[in-house]
Amino acid sequence: MAPPPRRNSPQNPTRRKGEEPWLAASLRPANFLPGLAIGFLLGLLLDLSSSWKPKGRPAPAPAAAPARGSSSKRASKGSSGSGGEELKMVLVVRQDLKMGAGKIASQCAHAATGLYAELMSSNRGLLRQWEQLGQAKIVLTCKNQQEMCWLDLKQFLQ
Repeated sequence: MAPPPRRNSPQNPTRRKGEEPWLAASLRPANFLPGLAIGFLLGLLLDLSSSWKPKGRPAPAPAAAPARGSSSKRASKGSSGSGGEELKMVLVVRQDLKMGAGKIASQCAHAATGLYAELMSSNRGLLRQWEQLGQAKIVLTCKNQQEMCWLDLKQFLQ
């Protein structure tokens, strides 16, 4: 009895002479470079179209969130900024929580990166404007939660 005919297995693919695997053919400069350029242009177009907003009514700025794990500070932006207004990231550190300098620095870094990520997804136009104006950051201290709330209220009254 003769052995059964062998099928093409994934381990032993059969190719005709001179035929390249699909990946090698795709990565040749004649195919790869135009694809790379088209992908870059489409990505740029999508990025620019997502940050474009109609000028009729300004988009609401996201509310600043307190830091995770501890309410030692709060991150927010200085002003909503349209045109030539100054934009600042304001970090408020509460003194009544009795944290060391290292813990305060760590919490401020978490708040700053969290706010940056939030603005990256929700309001890229504002983020770009803040970056172009020098990425100003201010750290304030307050005695307790009540004073921190007063600072927050004072910001909106100005």
